[in-house]
Amino acid sequence: MPHRLQDWGRLMPAVLRLHHRHACLNNTRKIAGQRSDTMTIVATRTAMKVALLALCVAGMVCSTAWAQVAPAKAGSSKSYEVDVAGTKVWVDTNIDVHGEAKLRFTATGKITYPPDDSYSGRSRTLGTFGPDGLGRGWADLIHQYAVADAGHGALIGRIGSESYAQAFLVGASKEYDVPVAGRLMLGINQSTSDAATAEGSFHVTIEVLDEGSKDAANPGGPVEARVPGITPDLLSKIPRRVSDPAGNPGDMVNALIVGTQEQMLSVFTTAGWVQVDKTVGNTALNAVMDSLEKKDYLTMPMSSLFLFNRPQDYGFAHAEPVKVAMSRNHLRVWKSPYALEGRPVWCVAATHDIGFERDQRNNGVTHKIDPAIDGEREYVNGTLSGTGLVVQRDHVSPADPLTTAKTATGGEFHSDGRVLVLVLKDTRNGSAQPGDVPKRADSAAPPITADASGLSDSKITAGLKEALQVSTGNAIASTGKPDGFLNNEAIKILVPEKLATIAKGMRMMGMGAPIDELEVGMNRAAEQATPKAKAIFLSALEKMSFADARKILFGSDTAATDYFKRTSSAELTTAFSPIVHQSMENVGVVKAYDNLVESTPAISSLAGGFNLDQYVVGKTLDGLFYMLGQEEQEIRKNPAARTTSLLKDVFGRK
Repeated sequence: MPHRLQDWGRLMPAVLRLHHRHACLNNTRKIAGQRSDTMTIVATRTAMKVALLALCVAGMVCSTAWAQVAPAKAGSSKSYEVDVAGTKVWVDTNIDVHGEAKLRFTATGKITYPPDDSYSGRSRTLGTFGPDGLGRGWADLIHQYAVADAGHGALIGRIGSESYAQAFLVGASKEYDVPVAGRLMLGINQSTSDAATAEGSFHVTIEVLDEGSKDAANPGGPVEARVPGITPDLLSKIPRRVSDPAGNPGDMVNALIVGTQEQMLSVFTTAGWVQVDKTVGNTALNAVMDSLEKKDYLTMPMSSLFLFNRPQDYGFAHAEPVKVAMSRNHLRVWKSPYALEGRPVWCVAATHDIGFERDQRNNGVTHKIDPAIDGEREYVNGTLSGTGLVVQRDHVSPADPLTTAKTATGGEFHSDGRVLVLVLKDTRNGSAQPGDVPKRADSAAPPITADASGLSDSKITAGLKEALQVSTGNAIASTGKPDGFLNNEAIKILVPEKLATIAKGMRMMGMGAPIDELEVGMNRAAEQATPKAKAIFLSALEKMSFADARKILFGSDTAATDYFKRTSSAELTTAFSPIVHQSMENVGVVKAYDNLVESTPAISSLAGGFNLDQYVVGKTLDGLFYMLGQEEQEIRKNPAARTTSLLKDVFGRK
């Protein structure tokens, strides 16, 4: 047990001293030619046996302590040492960790890739290096490494299955937050051919700074459980298949993801999926840019397929460098018209390209997909759940499961018909997470029928509804007027973050007019959309129960705003979308954006996959809820803002 050798070492000196004493007695007996005192020898031997027995028992105890995983006290740490030989691609550390654990790695040592005049040797970087690896060179573009953008030969790690877990760079030192439970593996960012000739090793010290959560002990992600809200009625409304532009049925919808647009994009990015290019022009540009930066190009575009009468909103791929043209895990994502607890449901059609075949529509060449399509569904499950951003997951069977069919190009596929459901962690402030342990009713709020303030259910509900009518009215009035968004720095809609750096540079060079025009148009669209929220908010108020009212009244300073987010976001998105689109058409935003993208190559390379309508609608909702939260806090904290006797009574005595 290499991790417990220090415990054995504490007992060894005593044993060695007894052994030395026994040897001296024997030597004295031989030199003097006399018999040593029998009792002394026997006593010495007995002492040695007792000490050796104690050593064995201590070893057993130490071994048991090492093998068992016990919760660490706050602030405590465990330490392990592991050697990673250059001849290995991966090494099992025998360390199992919980989700939310925190690890610290420190590595030393050298590895050498010796000179190699063969063709294989000339096509990769060689030399002696430490745990940070060799700097990437042109040769590395044609090799597959576990961490694509890390140095060749760098020390890397992963938690869990090689099939799904995202490898990460360790280097000479790193602190790492473990996303989900699993076995810690350490490795070298190299190919098997590199390992065959490598010399040397890295010595790694691993400190467990925080043992993580006992509740996050299931390897690979959360335990499967039924997701409330994924009902047979909802499943019946979601098409089983997508179609090509001609309307021919194609791939199967085999996964649903619940989360905001930002959360959905984040989970794919964290899991190592890349957003694919939308056009051949972007493909050429990005391939050149990635090559110049010595990165692997993995974003080759995919064809457009249709769901809800429109092409995919996003495309993602998980592929190996070089093989990306022939073989890759890939999927398309559409935002559905449906929502779960205020967050949209995204539909996913995932397939695994494994080669090429004849397109039966036109006798051309097309990608061949793996006919065992459920394997790709589980690849999505494994990679996304391994990020720690999935809080619930399940497999559901629709009433009309699709078990066998042909793609639009004629290739066959088969399935067990189940659909994967993934619910993402809700990172919005104050949002409850699926699986959170509910508080007891008597601790979540005062009893429903009475409380120490003497406020009745009817008075609380009436007072709260009046307060929310005031606050929503003020929020809508302040945002739904000219300059309501544009002149409010807290909610002003700016160019998307990924274009901000380029926009700043254009302004510095006196070329900021197109950027300004785009921002003005986006804010004007938001200002025209927000008045539609009034009727939706009033409808949500009518549906408010006594229990809702009490929880809001006695909740956080933005409890009512959170209630509206949960109950109204999906309906607001549906209501705002056509208004925002038409408004942007009317004021020329769409044209301005298209002109900006077409005239600015740097922006064009970054804008692939970006949906301007969705961005503006999302920012409009963010701004409206921000202002609503400000109004709510004002009523709660400022007596002067309670403009009626009912508001004064309810909020003054709560």
